[in-house]
Amino acid sequence: APGEAKLEVAADAQLAESARALAESAGRLGRTYALLGMGAEDRARVLQAVQGVAGMTARAEGEGRNRRVAMLPDKPTPMPRQRLPGYDEAELAELDEEEEADEADDA
Repeated sequence: APGEAKLEVAADAQLAESARALAESAGRLGRTYALLGMGAEDRARVLQAVQGVAGMTARAEGEGRNRRVAMLPDKPTPMPRQRLPGYDEAELAELDEEEEADEADDA
């Protein structure tokens, strides 16, 4: 439902505290978080609790049972590259070169 952040709902201190902590982590670490499985009232509580947290934006997105609260950092940090099992260093370097070439083609 549009405007969930404007719903009038009773406060839930524990939910608000947890939501603010997660929102602060999103802004500080540059990571995106999503909270699933909540009703409209709880989404509204979360959105209201995280208003004004520096370095991130929160919004409700999705439809129906898949609706969620997304906490999006203003400055996203890329995930660290994971070691791929079964590849040696030369193969990884070759993959990196292919990725860079693809990115250059897209630019």
